[in-house]
Amino acid sequence: MPKQDERPTDYRQMRRNHDRSNLLMTLFVLVVIGGVLVAIIIKPVALLAALPFLFLGACGILALYGLWLLIEKLTRR
Repeated sequence: MPKQDERPTDYRQMRRNHDRSNLLMTLFVLVVIGGVLVAIIIKPVALLAALPFLFLGACGILALYGLWLLIEKLTRR
């Protein structure tokens, strides 16, 4: 019979990893897929005009995520 790992499952760490992977996937879809769609649907030159706005949207999402992490850290005390 194989020996089981006796450490308890860290659900908080699993949730943090899941949240981080969701954040990265969201940013990828916003910037990369959004940029590709703009280039395909409108024109590749329009991508130059759209990229700053896509990056601003990504920065807004990152700011909200950072605020959420700060609030979570402050409430854990």
